[in-house]
Amino acid sequence: MRSLIYVFNGRWPTEKAHGIQIAKMCEAFARAGLDVTLLVPYQRNVLNIDPFDFYALKNHFFVKRVWALDPEWIWEISQRAGNFARTVSALFGMAFAMQKCDIAYARDYASIILLSILGFRPVVEIHDYRLRKPNRLLKWALSHARTIVCNSEGTKSLLAMHYALCANVLIVPNGVDPDFFNIPETREQAREKLKLPQDKIIVGYVGRFDVAGSDKGVEQLKQAFEMLKNKNNSYLLIVGGPDLSVPYKDVPLYLRAIDIAVIPYPEERHAKTTSPIKFFEYLAAGKTIAVADDPDPKKLADKINDLIANPKHDQRGPLFTWEDRVKKILSASKSI
Repeated sequence: MRSLIYVFNGRWPTEKAHGIQIAKMCEAFARAGLDVTLLVPYQRNVLNIDPFDFYALKNHFFVKRVWALDPEWIWEISQRAGNFARTVSALFGMAFAMQKCDIAYARDYASIILLSILGFRPVVEIHDYRLRKPNRLLKWALSHARTIVCNSEGTKSLLAMHYALCANVLIVPNGVDPDFFNIPETREQAREKLKLPQDKIIVGYVGRFDVAGSDKGVEQLKQAFEMLKNKNNSYLLIVGGPDLSVPYKDVPLYLRAIDIAVIPYPEERHAKTTSPIKFFEYLAAGKTIAVADDPDPKKLADKINDLIANPKHDQRGPLFTWEDRVKKILSASKSI
């Protein structure tokens, strides 16, 4: 059996979307017949929960944790110093923990560079590229990648502006697990369990409030809701916060209770590079979806008003799954 080591230099599990993406990709690689190990640093984790339970994973891949320096006194002196100390110690630990494998995989820059230094030709994922100027070390590491995967055309465009070698990278959006959202509860039963009103049109958002310190559009949604024509017959449900406040395994129940699921407009740069997992999740849950095209709350309110007046129930259709995503990435290089 071929082996894959996914290296991630960060906190995992995490409430952030990248934690879901990593979990589901490792699960999909395992379903594809690979022997998968997720290599992450051991550090304080506010979740303190079994990641397989938190993400409702069906296929158990192996998670290997390496020691990483995370002393509270360094964080108190300087967050930047704390981040540097943790990163350096984690990378040393990962270097010692790495072993021979058929496929090395990474999505954070530190791990990409580490794998290249260790002589691997990793499969590299780039999401939401934000560097303001080219980085020579990252350019060198990317030149050693077996395959470079971008989550969106926007990410590819920004990456190619800095690194000409990225002009022909593989673009693969995020995916979804349709079975995960196929729950037995009806809308009414979900609302009863969650103590939500039965007689209201529920407009909902499930996710975090910010990305890289910038608003993901939740304030826009709140303003749009105040502008709805039939606001008195509607109910705004926002499930999340600075950190997603419910276990990921509970997300399908919240989506079942919602009538109209909203994707607000994030800050401008993120809007150009994102491949929002929640969009695929909303589709898998059969939701009527309102997607903001710009930051104007009035335009978003008009979209929601139109959907309330002309409901579109059960928008399920062919979905791009995590397994589809893995197959596309694996087939991108005959050497994998």
